[in-house]
Amino acid sequence: MIKKIVLIAVIVIVSIVLLGVFILYNFPYDTLTERAAGVLRSQTGVSLSVGDTRYRFPLKVRLTDVRITGENPAFTIEIREAILRFGLFGENLTLSGNGYLIAGDGVEVKGSDFNFEAEAPLLHLRGGSVISAVDTASLVVHRARVERLFITGFEFSSFLVSEVLLSVEKKEGSLVFRQGSVKSELFTVRITGSISDNRVDVRTAITPTEKFFRNYSNLGGMLASFSDDGTLRFAIQGDIRRPSVVLENRTR
Repeated sequence: MIKKIVLIAVIVIVSIVLLGVFILYNFPYDTLTERAAGVLRSQTGVSLSVGDTRYRFPLKVRLTDVRITGENPAFTIEIREAILRFGLFGENLTLSGNGYLIAGDGVEVKGSDFNFEAEAPLLHLRGGSVISAVDTASLVVHRARVERLFITGFEFSSFLVSEVLLSVEKKEGSLVFRQGSVKSELFTVRITGSISDNRVDVRTAITPTEKFFRNYSNLGGMLASFSDDGTLRFAIQGDIRRPSVVLENRTR
């Protein structure tokens, strides 16, 4: 009797696994991508397109030629290949990418890989906004090259970013930064604040490195006129579709 029960249990489990694999393999990912693109466009004004989507055993989806574009401000994010993995517990969404480009009016960044993880309960993903569906999220990037970057009218080019660490958690309906840092050859950046469905309220503090002052010694006096401690502080606030960026000058 026990053997029969075990055998039946094994058959049921195997059948469920095979059914799940069959559903995942035959799932209309193109339709899902179009729906996700529509939600993203309606909520943030950002467009999403994917060249090809394929299932990979057991709970992964391979995306190629991913392209994300925005109009205000104008920007483009291109990812050559990305692997989306679904989990059952904890951080149940993981996106790892290879070969990406971020370009806009004032920036161009190229990198080889990144890793994004999020805890987004499946029930939350069925409706509502993208931000309200996420409980926690984190992004890790190692070694990217900034081809060009404009800050307050000055251009910086060809420098390495060694590490990007960003993580947020939901508090009172908003995603609050619990960690936000960028380390590069020319400066380090600290990021704090929060993002909600409709608004953004984020502060960034940019501190130049010794290499910055060696390479751009002529900017030392300008920097001193904006800050007493050598750190530039920006506030990014307002409508999430059209936020304003303000340099917060430190008064003496």
